[in-house]
Amino acid sequence: MVKQEGINMNDTLEAQYQVEALPFVPVDLTSSLITCGDDRELTYPNECIHIFGGALYTPYLVSVLITSSDPSLTPSNFMDNVDSLIPLMLSRNYEISVHSDDKNENGHHDIDINDQSIVNVGCGFAQKRQIISNSIGQNRDQILSIAQNLRPELFDSEQELNDANAIIKAHEAMARSLTVSGRELVKKSLELGTSGVVVLGSHKSKSGVYNLIRNTSLDTNLANQNQNPAYIQDGWAVIDIMKSLSDIIPLDIKKVEIADLIDSIGIMLALGVDADKIEVRR
Repeated sequence: MVKQEGINMNDTLEAQYQVEALPFVPVDLTSSLITCGDDRELTYPNECIHIFGGALYTPYLVSVLITSSDPSLTPSNFMDNVDSLIPLMLSRNYEISVHSDDKNENGHHDIDINDQSIVNVGCGFAQKRQIISNSIGQNRDQILSIAQNLRPELFDSEQELNDANAIIKAHEAMARSLTVSGRELVKKSLELGTSGVVVLGSHKSKSGVYNLIRNTSLDTNLANQNQNPAYIQDGWAVIDIMKSLSDIIPLDIKKVEIADLIDSIGIMLALGVDADKIEVRR
């Protein structure tokens, strides 16, 4: 584990100041749109909750956690979990969405799932899911070190470290088993009833925030207007969603937190965020 005394407190305070300088706003899990943690401007005027992959995140997190419980079994099927969990989340009145970008949608501000000429999608979570999970496995030590540094309270015991290692192995197994394309994932999500959102322009951010302060999220459009965009994962919302589904999916919440943190770090690194530019907002 990374020792806390090795952390420069001046650097920590400066990073926290920079995070709080971002425009965080109130949100509500029962009424705010849940969209991706992308750094780009949204074609949606209201405040959103940000979870990487939007509607796709919970099905993938569940896939990883199921796979981590017994690595000898065939990896959990991501598309099957999309099919079952997205309708469940919609039935619990979560406003969930998936997204693309204006480049992949030929300049349009909506997602045309019937245009067979468009084969890619402007969502890194969907488009690069196999690459991200494979990278998590390949960079095990780095990701574990970052995770322990960011949230040491999740790694108090040998069992929790074992859980983290099992989760990383599950990412490797999932990467080997994934065959579905990003476009297919977004198309299926929209057919199941999620909202579609388009983000505008190119990625500009080199920083990421893992947000633990409940009922708050980043105003992505305002952050872009201020020339200070950031990738954002509302970890509090991930945990609240998983708790609300516990009657159907009984998972250990601390293990969920570990899995969410590991995947969030892996996604941010894949998006080009440097390890020292990932901050926890508490």
